[in-house]
Amino acid sequence: MSQVLNNDSLRQLARRQRADAERAILTAAKTISPAIASDFAAGYEWCVETIKQSVHASLATELEMSKAGELLRRGDLEGAAEVLKVFHAQESKIAGAAANNLCMLKLLQGGEKLQEAEQYSEQSLALDHYNANALVNAGNIAYLRGDYDKAYTNFREALSNDAGCVQALYNLGLVCRQQGNVEQALECFYKLHNILLNNVQVLCQLAAMPNEIKWQLMMASSHRRAGNYQKALELYKNIHKKFPANIECLKFLVRITSDLGMPESKEYMEKLGKAERVRQLKMQRESDSSQGKRHSAQSAHSLPPPQGGSGERPTSLNSLRMSSAKFTFEDQPFSVAPRDMKSADLSYSDPIGAGTARPKTGQRRPKTDDSFEELDDSLLPQ
Repeated sequence: MSQVLNNDSLRQLARRQRADAERAILTAAKTISPAIASDFAAGYEWCVETIKQSVHASLATELEMSKAGELLRRGDLEGAAEVLKVFHAQESKIAGAAANNLCMLKLLQGGEKLQEAEQYSEQSLALDHYNANALVNAGNIAYLRGDYDKAYTNFREALSNDAGCVQALYNLGLVCRQQGNVEQALECFYKLHNILLNNVQVLCQLAAMPNEIKWQLMMASSHRRAGNYQKALELYKNIHKKFPANIECLKFLVRITSDLGMPESKEYMEKLGKAERVRQLKMQRESDSSQGKRHSAQSAHSLPPPQGGSGERPTSLNSLRMSSAKFTFEDQPFSVAPRDMKSADLSYSDPIGAGTARPKTGQRRPKTDDSFEELDDSLLPQ
């Protein structure tokens, strides 16, 4: 009942009006602060003091946090740090956000400030361990220290707490690429590309995969489809130098050189045939190896038990029977006994006798005898 009363139409209207008023006050304060005083910080200070004396005193904290963000955008790192240190001793939620922002400031300063950034990161995580931004900062510190495994763990934990944290996803891709896990790095950047379409930094990371032949082949294929065969041929030759055993690149080289009537086509055709034979031999070798392992496993199961000797365990009665049967079978010559197939061999008689006949109820329909009298003309409508 209390939930219904707290969520009626009048209370919803009051909450909407309060949210609109708070948004209007904060927007107005951010707009007039740089213009009402000679200094930007002084204008913000006047707005904060004025709001503290009004009925919207709770907005003063948010406005001061906004002041720190504006100072960061203006490049005043020291001023932003002084503002954030004021919140560091307040309640846990605000103190956690302030510690996280201070950690970011120390990361931007770098150098000797990295130790202070780590301290602020630990304080922020101690106050709120599920804060994705705090986990991202902790991962950044580990990345700068060269501890990529710890950075990977922090970024993964940040994504588990907030799946839409693009900073954690981007940094996770960087860590995976640094660890040599190109496939997972590409997966991270592809996900980020779907979230942030045409983002320059994401596209640069997707293109910065020098050992990924896929992108180089796609770039050469784009020139080939556009009709720029000379540029495509140059790119395919560069790819062939880096990846001489790539069959797809050799196929395109054979096609382009043949279309252009170049004498190099014969050389590339020979290389293509050799590469295909090598791949076929490799596949056959792998297939033979797998079959050999399977046959060896089957033969190991079908080996007879060891014979009992001076230093061996006595064999069981079953194994002795199997061994004797085997030796008896091997001593006798193989012969096929002829069998006279007569008509009697194909007949069968049940020793129990013929079974009882099943009731045949569905062969014919029973005759229904209705008791209706014949209709005469008197019953018809006039």
